[in-house]
Amino acid sequence: MTDLISSVQLEKAIEKDVKELLSSLGLQGHRISRGPGRTPDYGAKDVAFEVTAVHVYSPEIQELVEIRSFLSENMGHDWLVYMYANDKDRPSIQVLRKQKSRGNYSLLRTRQHVSCYRAKIISKLEDKYQQSSEYHRQVVVMDFRAAPFDPAALAAELAHIMKERGEMYPSLLGVIFALPSTPEAPMLSKPDYFFVSNSQAKEVLAELDSIAKIPVSVIRIAPIQHEICAKALSGPLEVEFSPIQVPEEELKALGLPI
Repeated sequence: MTDLISSVQLEKAIEKDVKELLSSLGLQGHRISRGPGRTPDYGAKDVAFEVTAVHVYSPEIQELVEIRSFLSENMGHDWLVYMYANDKDRPSIQVLRKQKSRGNYSLLRTRQHVSCYRAKIISKLEDKYQQSSEYHRQVVVMDFRAAPFDPAALAAELAHIMKERGEMYPSLLGVIFALPSTPEAPMLSKPDYFFVSNSQAKEVLAELDSIAKIPVSVIRIAPIQHEICAKALSGPLEVEFSPIQVPEEELKALGLPI
């Protein structure tokens, strides 16, 4: 789905939806004119709103390189690995399934836990916070429609980051994040918004109270990347992405985050 939508299309949709969000909150947000230096994206009631999109990505780690190498040299495999951040905040993987593929190819599936996006989220927070450094109150809007995670898991990750690093951003009121309204919703459809506050911020903005703060998950969403590592040199390539179920109980038993 993401491959069929350009970054320009997504950017326009995000801009339109953020304007509607601010209006629904009773904040008449306006686009801030670009100056010689870096400026926020929107302003409302002396609050700077910085907007950024988060896309699916895969941190390069040696274990994953070795798996790709094996699959590229050995036809007929279908592997599922789980990617997460370990207790040192470094990306790690756990192989969950090894099975035969149903065609003339080898397939690597990578299911991601939101913790492996921690460094990416922190980097975006740092960048956007500096961009609005002249404002006493700031809000960062992160659009995760291109990398949809379970809302409860994403809120917990952002809350963890705010708890550990919130005092470094005294002007940051919190993070608004956007997700598809349902797992099947088209990417450019109107998203659901959630808010995670920075408890160490010096000020607040009452209008943000109307955004959901404790999202309740009905269906867990976790980005899964499919990568063809090897295929036959001749003949048609017919890849069957048959679903692979991984119960939460299994992840817990392995000591993996869910």
